[in-house]
Amino acid sequence: MWKSIFDRPFQARAFAAIEAVATALLAETEGRTGRDTARAPAAKAFLRRRPDPSLAEGTAGISILYAYLSQARTGFDDNEIALRFLTQAADAISAVPMNRSLFGGFTGIAWSVAHLRAWLLDPDDDSTKPIDGILQKSLSRKSWRGSYDLVSGLIGFGIYALEQLPRPLAIECLKQVIDRLDEIAERGPEGITWFTPPDLLSDTQREMHPKGYYDLGLAHGVPGVIAFLGRVCSLNVDGAAMLAKTQAKAQSLLDGAVPWLLAQKMTSRTSSVFRIFLGLVFAQHPAAWLGVMGTLGLQQRS
Repeated sequence: MWKSIFDRPFQARAFAAIEAVATALLAETEGRTGRDTARAPAAKAFLRRRPDPSLAEGTAGISILYAYLSQARTGFDDNEIALRFLTQAADAISAVPMNRSLFGGFTGIAWSVAHLRAWLLDPDDDSTKPIDGILQKSLSRKSWRGSYDLVSGLIGFGIYALEQLPRPLAIECLKQVIDRLDEIAERGPEGITWFTPPDLLSDTQREMHPKGYYDLGLAHGVPGVIAFLGRVCSLNVDGAAMLAKTQAKAQSLLDGAVPWLLAQKMTSRTSSVFRIFLGLVFAQHPAAWLGVMGTLGLQQRS
């Protein structure tokens, strides 16, 4: 059950800020889609741009915001607005080229549909089934070469599968995500971890880290894996018996990943308990990073 974390005076201010953000997003996005053609020239420039349909930056995310607003206030058209944005995002899957990531691609849009299905759609809605099939086929391939992270990789696909449980394809996808994580895990004296190789980095990142690195952030790194594994281990849903082996494998990975992460805690006094990365190699611009290293306590690790 949700529990308020604000006292009443601050709660009113926080909700006013949320409403202001929602209103601004609505005005901007409707300007882009041409619902208000009488707006100022700056707003008319939006008409020439197709709105981003993604969960992280686009209409799928806005649909989530308005759906939750509908749970917190009455007398507004929040559900109707949420459904309109959700429909726009879902329609974009077949109309706009996009990747498969949770944050920026079709998996995130499908997650939005699954998350809001009980609120805005027919509970028997099966519009995400094609996405389930695409992910299941992709995840079934061994020797995974893509990212493992939350934003665009295995963990993101796993989050979507969790949202779709107990559907059979979701159970299968969840099994495969754990299998792929198990296959690419690195095991050593400190425990279990996951490495980001240089071929998965952007050009700028690869200039700074030509040998790759171990990421200690939630979005792209090992903490995201730990949070996901913990959720899998805690599952108690219909069809859970089918996940018993998967949960056991997830528990084994979790039991190794937590000690590895804790072993990276820095004992020296810095502004951070953990480094951002391990395995940094400063190939091009070491001088530019000296201040960052000094501030955050970053150290090279062979």
